Amino acid sequence: MFLVFNPYAQGQVIWIIAGNDRNLTRLAHSTYGELVGPTPFPQPEVNLFRPESAVVGGIVFFELSDVGGSLLPIAKAEYFDGTSWVLIGEDDGFDPDYDVERSTRTIMWDTYGLPSGWYIIKITLYDLIGQTGEIAVRIYVDQPPIPQVQVVSYNPETGYVSFDASESYDPDGEIVEWVWDFGDGKTAEGPIVEHHYDLEYLLMPIVVSVTLADDKGISEKKEYVFSNGSIKEEFVPEVKAIREKIDKLLKMYEDLKSLSDAQTGELKELLSDASSSALYAGSDLTYPLTDLVAFKDIDKAIEGIEKVKSEIKNIVDTLSKAKDLATTQNLKDQIQSHIDKLHEIWIQLQFVYGKLNLIKMIGTQAHGAEIDVPDVRIGDGSYYTWCTSTITLLRSDVWDTDVILHELDHYIWHEKAKNELAGGGHWIDEHLGDRKYKEYLKAAEDMLKAAGLPPNVPQAIKDHLKDLAEEEGKKLALSEGWAHFSMAVKQKDPEYWDKEPGNNDDVRFDIEKGKYWKESENKWVNATNKGEDVELSIAGILWDLFDGAANGVNDQDNDGVSIDFKHIWCAINEKKDSKGKVVRSPPNNIKEFYKNLIECLKEAGVPYDKDKVDKVFKNHGVTP
Repeated sequence: MFLVFNPYAQGQVIWIIAGNDRNLTRLAHSTYGELVGPTPFPQPEVNLFRPESAVVGGIVFFELSDVGGSLLPIAKAEYFDGTSWVLIGEDDGFDPDYDVERSTRTIMWDTYGLPSGWYIIKITLYDLIGQTGEIAVRIYVDQPPIPQVQVVSYNPETGYVSFDASESYDPDGEIVEWVWDFGDGKTAEGPIVEHHYDLEYLLMPIVVSVTLADDKGISEKKEYVFSNGSIKEEFVPEVKAIREKIDKLLKMYEDLKSLSDAQTGELKELLSDASSSALYAGSDLTYPLTDLVAFKDIDKAIEGIEKVKSEIKNIVDTLSKAKDLATTQNLKDQIQSHIDKLHEIWIQLQFVYGKLNLIKMIGTQAHGAEIDVPDVRIGDGSYYTWCTSTITLLRSDVWDTDVILHELDHYIWHEKAKNELAGGGHWIDEHLGDRKYKEYLKAAEDMLKAAGLPPNVPQAIKDHLKDLAEEEGKKLALSEGWAHFSMAVKQKDPEYWDKEPGNNDDVRFDIEKGKYWKESENKWVNATNKGEDVELSIAGILWDLFDGAANGVNDQDNDGVSIDFKHIWCAINEKKDSKGKVVRSPPNNIKEFYKNLIECLKEAGVPYDKDKVDKVFKNHGVTP
């Protein structure tokens, strides 16, 4: 939200609601609360950084700014498909993670599936008083090469392997370069290559990649899992993540062993035990890799990861005792550094656990299975930062599976949909639209006071703030409700429990029963609010659609509805036609989700009882 003074009329205040205002409308101009007519501002002038004219394939990023210095310009990009202009995307420059306005605008264009050839791209900047600036550029869309890789020879006794990518092809040109990365720090070039692995490196599956470049300079990288002489496309993110954790644990073994050698007595013994445990934990992670790749046994892989997680907890306990015995601050800091690293390893193994449970339901080839395991850091809260794709967790949340999986599901939603997630404060049993309206109104009043003006917000501004708050409240409720639901699905348990050790600030609720734990009264209480902008209602709707025979979960309320998770997953996915035009967008609220869900069920030919489905929504205060 911005309060801007009019440089052309002394004392005049111009109200602008930006960023979260997805309607991108001009609000009002006011002089001490009185509405007046529009005020002239510089017309937007586009400055396009890249690309202006290029051969592209895959994802294209248009980065631009406003040379003219107009009033909070909005960027829009479209391409001409031969008959009409097709919207690529818009960017208002608002960053909800940091509540700031960016100086540049970035729009992403996914060209996969589009026919090769020249395209006219129209870039438009328009400000909040209706003025526009525009440029057009020509871009050639080139289809990237299609990798086809096989193993032509493998000798497990010597470690020699030959890889063949000669059957790879380019749909609209020819391949001129093949670059291999063998996953052990070594590379090679050419369509057919031979590589020698150290035998110990082949004890576990390894990720191998080939990057192909065509005659127009477009490249495509494809990763594969190589194991026991065969090459596969499944579980690449999981294999990469687990191998990385193995390397970190084995490195920790060496570091702790050196640290132990320099100590005496009980401290030496504790550090030695922790070192040995790190070695065992790293070795034990090889079994989930084998189970995944060789047998595609996800359940056994999950069991193996759970075993290693338990071992890591034991190592942390041992190191905590060693830290208490340490006699210098330097030694305490070294031990704490290893504890922090173990925390991060444990959390990322929880991410792998979450991903594998998701893959069990949607399959290894479904959209979303390819998403990498996210980065994590220990910080000042537990939240997901979408602009950096990073999950931050409180130290007290390190062992909280529900919290970790909740934030993982925010990450997965964003990585799939590639759109901004709603942010801000929230509670499970409140109308988030009302909360946001109070926040917006107070911000407007505070800005007036700071400008030395009476805090009298014009009614036109209040009305628009109300509309904006309702829209954002519904979006936030869906985002949080989905994360609650998806967390529960992975564990087949509708209860969420964020345990806060050492205080009475636990957050605990049940999305099946619509109840939450009231710490001050030491009992479960019924939620009092329902509707589109109440996150517990959204989580309850999703859970009631899911539970039942189709997913092997007890349907406690016997609503007669049980929809396979993969169809619910479909409803939050984007769908494109053969020209690359988006024909179904990820939902911004629960009613849009309902519409998508019905389309997904029809497309899959799945029978459903519309009356019963509608009743699930109505039971939670939503009329679809």
